Amino acid sequence: MDGERSVAKVEPFVKAKKLSVPVLLDTNSDVARIYYATTVPFTVIIDSKGEIVYSHSGYKKGDEIQLKEKLVEILGAVL
Repeated sequence: MDGERSVAKVEPFVKAKKLSVPVLLDTNSDVARIYYATTVPFTVIIDSKGEIVYSHSGYKKGDEIQLKEKLVEILGAVL
């Protein structure tokens, strides 16, 4: 889902926000096809076995609570 315009904005954004996490781009939509991502944002959590344990399309207020609860369940810790 990344196009030329969005890809060019990634590096400056990462530097400005001082992000220390890997930022991956899917310029050919290969990953989007694998996980059937058709909307943005699309969230997927993959466990240590490579299994999809959570996926969600779109965003509405409150979704972040459900995502946090799922992460706590998976990781067994309070985030």
